[in-house]
Amino acid sequence: MSLLKTGATVALVSDAGTPGISDPGFLAVREGIAVECLPCAKALIPALVNSGLPCDRFCFEGFLPQQKGRQTRLKALADEKRTIVLYESPHRCHHSKQCAPCRSPTRHSPCP
Repeated sequence: MSLLKTGATVALVSDAGTPGISDPGFLAVREGIAVECLPCAKALIPALVNSGLPCDRFCFEGFLPQQKGRQTRLKALADEKRTIVLYESPHRCHHSKQCAPCRSPTRHSPCP
């Protein structure tokens, strides 16, 4: 971290999966260090890595129901301890301190 904070450019390459998922890479994001994650087959992985949220353990719920069952699903997830990844329209997203809205990595900026 100290090397990154000096402004040095560092590349983390792994043959054991995506860096930032099963290591403390999310801490770099929390420290305000710019992280660029190469897109992969699923949009959720780059979004999760770039979110700054803990990603050593997470669950993926996909899209929430738009109406019927939405509140039921959210209540069922309320006690979840792991980071929850949801796909949601920006028009229905209610941001909070623990929410990291991200765009698809095929767009120019995955996380604002």
